Amino acid sequence: GDFQSYPDHRVKFYELLAAVNAKCFHSLFLLQPAHMQLYVDSLLFALKHEHPQVADLGLKTLYDFLEKVLSLPADQYTAFFSRYYRTILLDILVVLTDTLHKSGIKRQVQILHMLIRTVEMGKLGEMVTQQLVCEFLAGWLRQSFDTVSDTQAESFVLNLFNKCDQPQAFMQNVRDLLVFVREYGGDDPVWEAERAEARTVAAKKEEQRRMQVPGLVPVHDRPGNDDEML
Repeated sequence: GDFQSYPDHRVKFYELLAAVNAKCFHSLFLLQPAHMQLYVDSLLFALKHEHPQVADLGLKTLYDFLEKVLSLPADQYTAFFSRYYRTILLDILVVLTDTLHKSGIKRQVQILHMLIRTVEMGKLGEMVTQQLVCEFLAGWLRQSFDTVSDTQAESFVLNLFNKCDQPQAFMQNVRDLLVFVREYGGDDPVWEAERAEARTVAAKKEEQRRMQVPGLVPVHDRPGNDDEML
């Protein structure tokens, strides 16, 4: 397709979409599903645009839009993400790992962080679980990049969730992966150690989550219970 003609028109179009999000956000959810699909698809199209101003506008508008979606009642944002979560996640991964959109990495990672954090907090319930997202991400990485090993893919994905409450560590995890996506291949002892640590942290976080649910973990199985009985 022609991505170069009438650049001013393209910029103005995405300025219009940004204005719709800013001024008429709730009206978007009164649209027919096909029209909402067009709005979301247009934002995702902008992310992959060759014109930097269009790509930046698309990223900012998508970020602002998703923030507002997550401020809606749970039934509304759950319905939205049941339809769009995987599509948005995949398109963010595509622009994040290509070599044409490096200037947008900060906002790309912010959107990725928002998507991961939403699942890590359990906001989407069984519809989009941490396990499903991990399997999807690891599978996509292995299929898309010969330079990413199983060890690296697993370590990266686990650490997205382990470090989602540490923005700087989250960003560094992404940067580490991009180095291997673009430059290296094969397993590395550092990644083996990283995977082992990531598995340990993930297991501890899962145990903490289970402990917070009344009745899920029997009293005699709770850590420290032996000490309390002495």
